[in-house]
Parts: sequence; structure tokens; C-alpha cells
Amino acid sequence: MELKKGTTVKTYIPKVAEGVFTVISTFNRTDEYVLYYHSGRKTIRIFRSSDCEMIANYRVPAELSAVDSTYDGKSIVLGTVDGCVSVLAIADPQKPEMKEYLRALPSRDET
Repeated sequence: MELKKGTTVKTYIPKVAEGVFTVISTFNRTDEYVLYYHSGRKTIRIFRSSDCEMIANYRVPAELSAVDSTYDGKSIVLGTVDGCVSVLAIADPQKPEMKEYLRALPSRDET
């Protein structure tokens, strides 16, 4: 939204009739991405702020109760109503440094 004139600059998700559901929309800590949760679909979508392109569509295992991002903006933290906390890396294919970041993450698989 352009505040001076009150016009729409970019649209991430067009208006559609999807019923009455909980929706959470927020920026990550670095404002590079928009995080969009829809309780009916139980998905969190991540959009790149610069070009509105969706780069992730993750189905959460239970209804989302909290969402935040890490201070460096490279991951999101999700809390669900069943008590689980998940940390997901934002794997943006337009960022060349992302491959090295993902490679450096610890693995649960010892092999």
C-alpha cells in the first residue's frame, strides 16, 4: 500500500472467498519475506517482498498458535496448539549464500 495516495502497490494473494478462518500475516525480522498463515488450509506461505513471488508453501501439522523469525531472517519459528515448536530455514533460490547456510546446518542423520 502506498500511504501517500492510498493505492495498492503489490498484491501477494488475490481476494478469494475462502470462508472464515484465522489468518496471520507478518514480515520476517529483516522485512525480506512476508509470512502468511491460513488456518483452513493449515499452510504457511512465504513470499519474497521484493517481487511478491511465493518461495515456500509448508503444511503445518496442527493449527498455528505463534509465528516469528530468527533475528538474521534466515529461519522461521512456528508454535502449534499441540505444543510443538518447529524451526524452518527459508531456502530462497535467489540467494547464493543460502546453499552454504543450509549445508552448515546440523543434521539429525548421522550418515
